[in-house]
Amino acid sequence: APRLDLGLDGRDEWGPATTLQGIGAWGWQDRFIDGSTTTSVTVNPSGRAAAEFWVPTELLDLGLTVRSANGNVSAWTLLVNGLPVLNSSVTPSPAHRIELDPDQVDTLRQSLVGGSSLPEQGISYREVEFEVTASGNVTFGALSAPSSASVTLVASGSDPLLLAANTARSSTGDGTLDLDFLASTKGSIRLTLLDATTVSSIAVHDASMVAGDASPVVPSSAWRKFNATFLHEASAVALRLDVGTATQQDAWFLPLGGSQPVSLSMDAGLVELHPEAPVTVQTGLGMGGFSTATEVQVVFRLTSLWDDAAAVDLDLRMVDSDGVYSMPATYRWTDGFAGLDDDLVLEGIEFTDDSGTIPSAVNYLIAGTPVNVTVDFGWEEASLNDEPFLAGDAEIQVWLGEDLVAVEDAPESTSLVFPTVAPFTFGTVTWEVRLVSTSGLGIGSISVINRTFTIDPMAPRVLGTDIEAFDHRMPSGTQRFEIDVMDYVLLPSDLEAMVWFEWRDDANGDRWPDEGEHNPVALFPPNDLTASTGAYTLLLDDRSGLDGERVAVYITGEDEAGHVLEDGGTSDRYNHLFMYEIGADASPMIPEDAFRLDEGPRSVLHPGTLYSASIDFEEQNGLSDLAAVEFHLAFDRPASPMAVAYDVDTGNCTSLTDLVIVDACRIRGQVLDAHPFEKEMTLEIDFELAWYTPDLGDLTRVPGLVLTDRAGNQAQAGFDDAAWAFSAELEMPSEDVELLLSQGTMLDDGARLTPGSRFEVSGALQFAATEEAPVFDCEVEVSLAGRSTSVVAKNGIWTAELFAPGYGGTLPLTWGVACLPEGGRDVTDEASAVRWMVVDGLGPAVVEVISPLPGRALEPTTYDVTFLVEEEGGLDYTTLEMRWWVFDDATGDQLRDGRVPMQLLSAKNVGLRLEVQGTMDLSGLDAGMLEERLTVAVALEARDFAGNDAVHLLSARGQTGADGAWAMEWYRPEFDIAPTAVTYGSLGLTTGDQTVVEAAVENVGSLDGDVDVRFEIVQLDGTRTLLRSQPLTVAQGAVGTVAVDWKPESPGAQWIEVVLPNGDIASGPVVDVRVQQEAELTERIFGTVDPLLGGVVGLAGLLVVTLFLLLIARATSRQGSRDEYDWDDGFDDEFEDEHDDEFDDDEAVMTDDPHISTAASATVKQPEPTAEATGGSSDGWTQGADGVWWYHDPNDGSWWYRGSDGVDRKYG
Repeated sequence: APRLDLGLDGRDEWGPATTLQGIGAWGWQDRFIDGSTTTSVTVNPSGRAAAEFWVPTELLDLGLTVRSANGNVSAWTLLVNGLPVLNSSVTPSPAHRIELDPDQVDTLRQSLVGGSSLPEQGISYREVEFEVTASGNVTFGALSAPSSASVTLVASGSDPLLLAANTARSSTGDGTLDLDFLASTKGSIRLTLLDATTVSSIAVHDASMVAGDASPVVPSSAWRKFNATFLHEASAVALRLDVGTATQQDAWFLPLGGSQPVSLSMDAGLVELHPEAPVTVQTGLGMGGFSTATEVQVVFRLTSLWDDAAAVDLDLRMVDSDGVYSMPATYRWTDGFAGLDDDLVLEGIEFTDDSGTIPSAVNYLIAGTPVNVTVDFGWEEASLNDEPFLAGDAEIQVWLGEDLVAVEDAPESTSLVFPTVAPFTFGTVTWEVRLVSTSGLGIGSISVINRTFTIDPMAPRVLGTDIEAFDHRMPSGTQRFEIDVMDYVLLPSDLEAMVWFEWRDDANGDRWPDEGEHNPVALFPPNDLTASTGAYTLLLDDRSGLDGERVAVYITGEDEAGHVLEDGGTSDRYNHLFMYEIGADASPMIPEDAFRLDEGPRSVLHPGTLYSASIDFEEQNGLSDLAAVEFHLAFDRPASPMAVAYDVDTGNCTSLTDLVIVDACRIRGQVLDAHPFEKEMTLEIDFELAWYTPDLGDLTRVPGLVLTDRAGNQAQAGFDDAAWAFSAELEMPSEDVELLLSQGTMLDDGARLTPGSRFEVSGALQFAATEEAPVFDCEVEVSLAGRSTSVVAKNGIWTAELFAPGYGGTLPLTWGVACLPEGGRDVTDEASAVRWMVVDGLGPAVVEVISPLPGRALEPTTYDVTFLVEEEGGLDYTTLEMRWWVFDDATGDQLRDGRVPMQLLSAKNVGLRLEVQGTMDLSGLDAGMLEERLTVAVALEARDFAGNDAVHLLSARGQTGADGAWAMEWYRPEFDIAPTAVTYGSLGLTTGDQTVVEAAVENVGSLDGDVDVRFEIVQLDGTRTLLRSQPLTVAQGAVGTVAVDWKPESPGAQWIEVVLPNGDIASGPVVDVRVQQEAELTERIFGTVDPLLGGVVGLAGLLVVTLFLLLIARATSRQGSRDEYDWDDGFDDEFEDEHDDEFDDDEAVMTDDPHISTAASATVKQPEPTAEATGGSSDGWTQGADGVWWYHDPNDGSWWYRGSDGVDRKYG
């Protein structure tokens, strides 16, 4: 089939290749219905087999081949829409080529007219069925159904055909367009150009790839930048970017107005635009007849979805506001062979450690060695391109054996460094670097590189030599030494001995090797270096040395992995591999006076005490030649020598018995600690004896020393002068125990204390045999009244803080040793180890106040205060004091106070009622203070001999801490009212009448004052109503009168009660208030006064007037000249003398008559305050002032009155 490839870029702009299954090439149908060129069918039971295919309705010919696998084909039939159209019989044969003749083609073409057809590429197709009669399976093939075909191609704007045409024109250089048709088989085609339009208003000026122009291009993380300048008339609105190969293409529409780019390709994702600034635009003046020039830059990169290609083309077009697409600005990546390289490759790896690059010849590594793996990777065809792949497209993996130890999927360069560590293992380990694609990115031929090392986890180590670290030897010309070395992987091939000869190399003359004084001597290695251990030989000639001179050696070197030899010694003093002195062997020696204790000779030793012993000895071959050093504390008792062994190599001591506890030990030379070649030495040992060391009584133990050298020579000696005995007995001497009291008094055998008081007891602790204080801390136990307290005795001195119990009594205080482990004994004398503590539980207490009398109000004067005091333990009379204070009851403020001594009046100071007395002076209180309510309180202040303070058991007037209290005289007004001090101006009252109620109030207090007098109306049923509250001022000792008006508003029995603030109440007479009636003549004259009483009063008035007139007449009748009688001088006396008897007589007469008496009294003082009735009877009836008879029933409190008809009625 023909196809059009403009510019021969491998991308067909037109090719009538079908996209439907079962349709063949354009104008040449060669496919069956299933899209295959051959199809096999099984013959049905009726002996037929059929194949379906599409045929063009305008077909020119039809032919196909039919083959039977195991039979013959004998006939065929062609069916259209299920109906036979053509058929024919053929000679039975396994295969036939069936070709239709022109008539048959005509017939078939006519049968294809009408019906539903399938249009494709300008050709209509109908489905037909070709059926054959055959036996066996049938295969249909070599279908051929050619037809004539034509197509009209129209392209405009952004059609790919038009874009490709413009691209092809731009590549010719002269503006012509070559139409390149390609076909897989020979054929002919006729072309007709129907129309073509060109536009000259937009053009490309220039273009360049300013970043990422290298070929082949790679899908890396690098951004590529393409610049182009367009000349145009209409405004620029967008760009179109096309990037493609022969098989892949991606396109983007890039608006210049700020809108987001739009993908135009089915292969979206091949090109990634820059996410922030995909397009940069700069507009300027045009040129060459164009008004505007626009320079643009597009930033993008290629993704890993590309495949390798020979060339990659980029086209960038501008779109103006008229919708015209410009000629493309183009760029092609290709080097003639490759345009795009999509394959990553590893270019090499390098291993480095702290020393630099590990050469390829090195096969051993030290376990734990940091190893950096440097990986270089790149692109298979673009070997010079150093752009790394895009993050996530691939991974660089580093494997250590089966373990993935490092991954990088977002490299910043094509050279990466991965830090690793050689594992701690034996054997070989392989480092492998792998390049793995995680997207569509390709992988080249080299994607895995590895290198194998043998891991050496252990350094070579010197196991030992055939000479001691410090030794002695006779001189020899072939002094031979064997050094055993171990290395599990491979023994070192080159080791050196660094040798120091004192007579040759001791530059500073200090007899010890120093750094820089050694010289190398080669060692002879073992024959088999692959063995794990081997013996290296050193040969020396030391014949030049004198007796006592020294030789020192240490070994250096490393194995194949680089491990430095260990335990081979160094040049530091005492740290060489071995050192020996030239000289013969000798025996040790112990002097007779070798032993001494640093504290001096001691015949008795105690447990828990640190002793220091020193023993002198000699060894001519030096300390290092001693194999055993033993110090025996019981040298004379072989069964239990109590031995301590000194280790010459470590310098440590080990006790060979649990009876001796070693604190420290060392062997000292003449100046400092003994060095290995020291000749004269001293063993110094600090030790303690265990508590359970057997006490042999009077028997002693002898210390000794035993020495043995490496050759077996022995020296031993016992020191009889230092024989010692053992004692573990402790005691707490009673005479050393002392008491320290915070309060109380000492007694001969103890002390007197107050309950709960603190005191201290102290004493000494010592070994009984030597009276030495123990140097260790020892716990002692002090007990009081069954309660124990443990304290620690330091350096034999102990002090315990105790508290007396809260109750009284005589209690034992005892002590004892509490720190004794097994073997220790407390030999304290129990009979004398006690103190008796007398606990006095209660201080002096006032049990009664004798004077002043309780409850008495005190004046501001002086008083003797007498207490009765209870004290059983002895009252300390020297501490007797009385404290007094005066305070305001209302505020609690203290106004006066004082403290005075008291005297013990009793003969004894012990008892239940001891009398003490003191004087209290209250004269300092002025009258102004006494206008407030005050209280004076007193308290006893004293102690007993136990130091107990006085206790206050009483609570006088609620005063805590007071033993007595009295109220002070209170200067204040006090008001009193007599029960009969309430009077009425009138007793016969009716509703609406008004009368005066008077009350007399007396001030019986000590100050003038005001009082509110309350008048209340009381009804017979107990109902109260306030009449009035009246203030009244009354002088001290005087009586004040207050009066109010009362106008009863309701009838019935009622009275007035006067109430004072202090609660005193006085009641007036009960009056029966009646309803007001029309007044009679007498009532008009006398009002509400009783007529009889009114008559008496009127008669008395008439008598007074008559007497007055008589006196005037008599005086007139006696009057002469002024000279005969002096009126002024004598009238008064004469009148009195003359009329006294007369008035007396008249008074007597008036008194005899009760009516007259009453009237006369009323004239003197009206009304007289009284509550008595005017008359009474023996049956309990009382006549009221109004003449009505009343009776008060004592049983139920009711009132009865007798009416005018003589009938008794209950009031209310």
